[in-house]
Amino acid sequence: MNRQLGISIHNVGIDYIRKNNFSIVQLCHKFSGAKEITSLLKLSKKYPVKVSYHAPVFYQVDPTVTYYLNSNSRLRDATFEILEINLKMAKSLPTDHVVVHFASKDIDNKVSDKELLNLAKESAKRLDNLSEKYNVPIYLEYVGYNNRFNSPEEWVNLVRDSKNLGLCLDIGHLYISCKMNGMDYFKELEKMLPTIKAMHIWNTRGLKDYERYGHIPVHPSQKRENGWIDIEETLNIVLNYNNKIPVIFEPDFEYCDIEYAQEGIEWVNELVYNITKKKRVSLDNV
Repeated sequence: MNRQLGISIHNVGIDYIRKNNFSIVQLCHKFSGAKEITSLLKLSKKYPVKVSYHAPVFYQVDPTVTYYLNSNSRLRDATFEILEINLKMAKSLPTDHVVVHFASKDIDNKVSDKELLNLAKESAKRLDNLSEKYNVPIYLEYVGYNNRFNSPEEWVNLVRDSKNLGLCLDIGHLYISCKMNGMDYFKELEKMLPTIKAMHIWNTRGLKDYERYGHIPVHPSQKRENGWIDIEETLNIVLNYNNKIPVIFEPDFEYCDIEYAQEGIEWVNELVYNITKKKRVSLDNV
């Protein structure tokens, strides 16, 4: 398995990680019991795995509900307090980076667009300071399901000048956000390229798929003309810009079984190898 490929551990488990030689393990709230964390620590001592820590893993039932962009300072402070607890835990693991849900599904409608942007800047600055304090990069996972703060360009501007922050490209969320807000997926993807530091991959044909099946595993049978995300073209664009970006699978199995997902993982593994090999060869010839 390519060393930059990873997978979210909660649906597959430690044995699957070991068997398939994944070098990156994504940890989330669905894999947070004492026994599970202990098993991950034992694995990290035997194998050189890195952890992508999808915060908050602890102390929050629904990690997608965050208040970084809420005008209520008590709610914002509570979100940061929970994050800081999680950053301390992340430091006890071989954590490569931390991913946060920066925008919740319910944007604060009490504030104007200008005030919302100021809240975003203020919270991004606090995240930047925490990243420096704990010496771990923090990546904001782009989600634009709201009618405000849904432009990828706004997110890019937040992190563009930061040494510690970046964007996590979740291709499923970007694709659905573009369909909901009348944006072109590949044009928006191009805008994000300079700030993308990690990538989550799964597939979808839209919001109905997401609501019914969650994260559908990528598979070579999924064609762009049938409404799916073009996985090969997406990987080509992202990895030709930066061929060292971690690519993390986030499969759910409501749509299919693990064998289907495995076929997609092997397909992507070959795609990534070919793209990055071509990139390395072109650099060697410069």
